Amino acid sequence: MMVRKVVFEKEDVVAAGLAVVERKGMDRLTARRVARQLGSSTAPVYSNFQSMERLQEAVMARALEILLEESGKPRTGNAFLNMGLGVLQFTLDHPHLYDALFLCGEGSSDPDRILMENFLERMAAIPELAQMEAEERFILLRKLAVFTHGLASEICCGRLGAEDMPMMMLLMGEVGLAVVAAAHNPPARTDQERELLLSMTKCSGGGRIVPTVGQTRKDEDDEVE
Repeated sequence: MMVRKVVFEKEDVVAAGLAVVERKGMDRLTARRVARQLGSSTAPVYSNFQSMERLQEAVMARALEILLEESGKPRTGNAFLNMGLGVLQFTLDHPHLYDALFLCGEGSSDPDRILMENFLERMAAIPELAQMEAEERFILLRKLAVFTHGLASEICCGRLGAEDMPMMMLLMGEVGLAVVAAAHNPPARTDQERELLLSMTKCSGGGRIVPTVGQTRKDEDDEVE
């Protein structure tokens, strides 16, 4: 009796790569680890992707899809607040993925820009924010992104956890109300000040994940690269 050959599609390899990054981080993504996750040789990895860089980009794209899905969930009656809370919940659930997207600086994609563009489009559909000029919405989003990425970085560093979510929701709500109110009556700005605010295009998160005790031990599937 012939054994049926298992064929792994590109989506299977991406899912396996995502699982590796979830456990170990983007810097530990290798063909051998992905193959072990698949239960195969490294052949499916290289038959579906020309290089590990291409696989890394595909994994980051899938991680960003998960983040965007999370940011669209109706946690409160405030659609704008839900976006920020979604980022925090994503970070709590997938700290290594947040690290890969915003803190590592690896890959050729620009997840921060993609996230910003998605959020700006959704903000324009919120009546309270649609009244603002597009530039003012952008400045508003960047201000709150600084705050949100700061909390997310605290989560990645282990200083905030799931038990702190009620506090983070309260902080996000109060800060959001204040910043939105200020955005409706922006201060007079010089051209130079305006250009400085509009130049905020980089992700404001900082730091790296601090390994837990469990992560510092040599994993059973670690190998010498």
